[in-house]
Amino acid sequence: MPMRLTQPIGTGAASCRALGVQAFLLALVLFIPTMVTAAAAAPGAATPAADNGGFGAPGYPAYHLGQATVTRGEMQVQLHTRLEMRAALLTGEDNQLLRGDLAERPGFAVPRARFGLTGQFAKHIPFTVVTDLAGATLTDAWIGYQRFHYFKMWFGARTVPFSRSAILSSADAALSERSRSSNAMAPFRQIGLTVGGDYKLLGLTWRAGVYNGFDRHLNFYGGAVNSSGLHGNRFHGLSSVARIQVAPKGKMGPSVHDLTGGKLRFSVGGGAYMNDGGTTTGTGYSADLHVKAGGLHILAEWIRDDAKPSERPTTDNTIPEALTREAMSVEVGYVWRKLTFAARAELVNPNTDVENNDDEMWVSASVGKALVGNLLRVWLQYDHRRELQGQTFDNDTLLFKIMLRL
Repeated sequence: MPMRLTQPIGTGAASCRALGVQAFLLALVLFIPTMVTAAAAAPGAATPAADNGGFGAPGYPAYHLGQATVTRGEMQVQLHTRLEMRAALLTGEDNQLLRGDLAERPGFAVPRARFGLTGQFAKHIPFTVVTDLAGATLTDAWIGYQRFHYFKMWFGARTVPFSRSAILSSADAALSERSRSSNAMAPFRQIGLTVGGDYKLLGLTWRAGVYNGFDRHLNFYGGAVNSSGLHGNRFHGLSSVARIQVAPKGKMGPSVHDLTGGKLRFSVGGGAYMNDGGTTTGTGYSADLHVKAGGLHILAEWIRDDAKPSERPTTDNTIPEALTREAMSVEVGYVWRKLTFAARAELVNPNTDVENNDDEMWVSASVGKALVGNLLRVWLQYDHRRELQGQTFDNDTLLFKIMLRL
């Protein structure tokens, strides 16, 4: 269907920019199908594997992640998108987003609306650019070099190699979202340089990197305050992060739950960081165990961090004194005929020096179903938050979520 230019043509700079954007979109709509068709018809053109990391399904062999593939010479690019819709069916009177609840009142939300491209150039140079329209943020933007398995490198904005739950995509979680402890305590995407290696015979993977520093939010569930770095590292120092993981029984796959079934596999890992956030400085540690066997999965994770105010804070959004936090989560689930049953318990302690109403236990249970492979998924999830000290609150939540990714 032809695209119509409905914006009136003006003489100002704004009109010129709008016309330029529309012309670009028109060219994109007309040009990409031509490139995809030509790539599919080109002799020897590379095509995505049918399973593509476990996303394919026997009933839908033509469906896979990144279906729109552009190939030109030594470059291959896959366009992909992820859209999530969530409905809060039931909420407690005391629900608060600031206390980790996913919804405060019954209603609807769009947690993620991501669009990006992933590709490779000259076989050994991968690259990724992803933006999230729901948060108006750039989530990933990096270039890598992966000629050797034993030594690889990536430069740009990507996930910091610290926590197992943070490294695994939220799209591949067994429940509708990652654990709250990892969201609150693990640094996620930072701009920097990452190096690493994979040793298949040993089942050993290691990653290490130097990144722009990050600060911790005053609110525990606010997570890490990341440095965007779009204009350079202005208010932060640097952070050093390292992680090692061993999976002696074979690859664990990209998902938390066991989609493929099969024999026993497990991984043991841990990470550490030293961080100069400009406003706070500190260290963090993590340890995790991930087990899969015959559709069953177990994921246990422990995270602890220490922080103190910088001698010369760059902002006034800082903690008043040294603070140690700790959290632990254990998740168990089973996949049966594309249905995923999962439950998770978490203990969070935002300040190990005191016992107060912030010490909490979370219990979440969900049932989900994978449709069209693992590309379309739906969940029904129930969350319960229990204050371990002091007054208890009415904060149970019942959620429905649907995710589509292509």
